[in-house]
Amino acid sequence: MRVTRKRFKDASEPDSKGRYEYCYTGVIYLFVFPGCALVARRYDDTAEEASFLRIEQLPKRTPMLFTKIPYREAPFRKAVEYLRSIKGIESISVLLPRGYVEIDFKKIAA
Repeated sequence: MRVTRKRFKDASEPDSKGRYEYCYTGVIYLFVFPGCALVARRYDDTAEEASFLRIEQLPKRTPMLFTKIPYREAPFRKAVEYLRSIKGIESISVLLPRGYVEIDFKKIAA
């Protein structure tokens, strides 16, 4: 597994006083495995939470949404272990078609 981290800032245009209507900052994690990559995000203001956003099929990096939580998939398990090793992360979710669903860590250990 190769992991890359990239800082991001998603913000509205600043007003005349330099204030933003919205401003989100954090880290995007890219977990690269043979054949696929997993993309996760962690916001600075909710640093105790991380979320998996999508799967990318390699080599073209074709994005695909998660349709279920892939508890039995080795790449997913390794990526979860990595995120859990980061100090402060207590909750990890997966973006599914119905919204964000928190993972059950007991199912990762099984």
